[in-house]
Amino acid sequence: MSAEVSQIWRAHWQPASELKLAVSVRDWLLNTESLTARLKALPGEFCLHLCMEQSVLLPAELATRWQCPEAIVREVVLSVANVPCIYAQSFMPLATVQALAPLATLGEKPLGEFIFQQPDLQRGEIEIAHFAAGLCLPTLGVQDELYGRRSLFTLRDQQLLVQELFLPGLFTSCSVI
Repeated sequence: MSAEVSQIWRAHWQPASELKLAVSVRDWLLNTESLTARLKALPGEFCLHLCMEQSVLLPAELATRWQCPEAIVREVVLSVANVPCIYAQSFMPLATVQALAPLATLGEKPLGEFIFQQPDLQRGEIEIAHFAAGLCLPTLGVQDELYGRRSLFTLRDQQLLVQELFLPGLFTSCSVI
């Protein structure tokens, strides 16, 4: 039985300029460098928990964009010092996974470690979404209010969508900030 894909992509995503954000949140959401590298630089051990990785039928919007019906969806939790900091969801069209073979075997390795090493990496506009309290995330349960960002990345003419939710632990844990 396959796991259910989190409906993060259905959020009201919008340009960051349309949202009023606290400086500390804005600094994390709008940073264009590797989030994995930034988390690894914090005090405490970095850990990635793979929640789910499976082939799925794409939402209509993405299927139309990529002209394909299927993708690999991957959901992970990134933690620092045993504090969950980021819930990330990635959609990788099958053509992208075939063209960029390391994507098929990431397992417990961060996606960011692969894509940010690619010299031809292009990142699309960062879009932001606000999630009201009550969002239920696999392995983490019901969440307080939080923000997320998403970007389309292009590598070797192949696209993938990365959506990252910034969990309250990132901003409230003294060992992380």
